[in-house]
Amino acid sequence: MKKLILSSTILLLLIACKKPTPAKAVSVLQTVEFKVFQAADYSAPVYNGVEAEVRLAVSKQLSNNSQMVLWDTLIPYQLLRAYPLMQTPLFISKKFEIVRDSEKLRFGKVIRYRDALNRISLNATGEDIPASVTNKLIQVDL
Repeated sequence: MKKLILSSTILLLLIACKKPTPAKAVSVLQTVEFKVFQAADYSAPVYNGVEAEVRLAVSKQLSNNSQMVLWDTLIPYQLLRAYPLMQTPLFISKKFEIVRDSEKLRFGKVIRYRDALNRISLNATGEDIPASVTNKLIQVDL
């Protein structure tokens, strides 16, 4: 009887000390789309020689708050008039996989303008994309 109680107690202790299995990380697929187009009619003479450069990026914020660039591209300086019209924009679509509870995507866009006198101005924006958003459309209107 003592052996039965002792072995039952040992068995219960072994079961109680078993480590819990960690929850599995859930991956989420997110699509980020950029729509690049002219925001206005640039045919007026005041826009002669005005150029724009567009830099787009998508990064992943990790659980330790560090950033990792997943994708970036640069559309080099070209005349504003050379960019597509609003009716026929340039679409860039990228898919990224993240871990829902520990990572999040962030996009950034930087538009640099250069006028005929070589003066430069800058417009930069960025934003987090929550894991619940499966498709994010970013308008890049010049």
